[in-house]
Amino acid sequence: MGKNLLNDEQLQLIAAAAAQGAAQMLIDAGAVAFGDDGEPPSLIEMWAGHFVDHHLRQDYVVDSYLSRNDTSTALFEKQLEHLLSKTYDKRYPALKARQFVPEGPGIPNGAETVSSIGYDIMGEATILSSYGEDVRRVEIDGKKSTWNIVGIAAAWALTIQQARAAAMAGVDIDSKGLMAAARIIARKMDDLIAFGDSALGLDGFLTLTTGSSGVNILNKSGTLTGDWLTATVANILADLDLMFAQFEGASIWTPTDLLLPTTAYTRFRSLKVDTGTRYTLLQWIEDQYEVKVDKWNRLNTADSAGTAGRAVLYTRDEEVVSSIVSQEAEQLPSVWKGVGWETIYHARGGGVRVENAKGICYGDYSA
Repeated sequence: MGKNLLNDEQLQLIAAAAAQGAAQMLIDAGAVAFGDDGEPPSLIEMWAGHFVDHHLRQDYVVDSYLSRNDTSTALFEKQLEHLLSKTYDKRYPALKARQFVPEGPGIPNGAETVSSIGYDIMGEATILSSYGEDVRRVEIDGKKSTWNIVGIAAAWALTIQQARAAAMAGVDIDSKGLMAAARIIARKMDDLIAFGDSALGLDGFLTLTTGSSGVNILNKSGTLTGDWLTATVANILADLDLMFAQFEGASIWTPTDLLLPTTAYTRFRSLKVDTGTRYTLLQWIEDQYEVKVDKWNRLNTADSAGTAGRAVLYTRDEEVVSSIVSQEAEQLPSVWKGVGWETIYHARGGGVRVENAKGICYGDYSA
């Protein structure tokens, strides 16, 4: 039997209150008992002989007492409460943008923009017969590209009373608040790398357009044969052949990775290439096309309409696409404000830098 949480005096108080409360309930309902002297017994007399039996344990008795909003009730509830030492924080989807997009070259954290110059060559060699011919000259065409960098910040504020209350409860709330600010910064950086921000002139890895970047986009209304969530294995493989052909035709870049929405990835993982075989479509793609296949929840609604899935076949190389991060999240010194203090986390980034868009191909298989 477990150890009592209350002392004898507290137990007696509870017993008396429960007995009187339950007896009063019966009297109010019209239940009146008479003793040997013919007089109605007192409340305590009525319940003295029954206090230790099962009636005291009836739910309506205990509930009647525990519903009282006095100090003894609070003490009773507090002593019955067990607070788990481990906290259970809400979880969010993993941030994968920096995992899938290569890191770009180092950028000073004071930079407002980042630029690169790309060169193209033009000309043709001369065939010599007498060695007296004029030799054609080659030309080099340089093009400068510039991307914006923006600041990102999130603040955590803690009043002195919140700090004292947290210390009294044994909760390190300040650390949790700082971690939350850092997480919000990381989430915004992930957003910018994945989707960019058109209002700020920032490109996103998943939302490049043919007009501005030259990335290849195939879709169901034009080239692809069907919705991959319902299409046959043969149709899906035919669509993938078309996507790979965008690379083979130019013979410049070799795709290394295929990113899929989580819905398509789940189907490919279980869909068999042939009836009766254990070889799944996901295994087939990785073996036959020699690419790494991964899933990304950001792709679930990344198509041109922003409502359906988009697959991305690309060359994971900094010369194709890279993330722009000039300042990792940093904690600035806390500043006293009012009756508390505020701590700011700060970072700087700018989406992605695309040098060779032909190393990327989108497949909007549902639109």
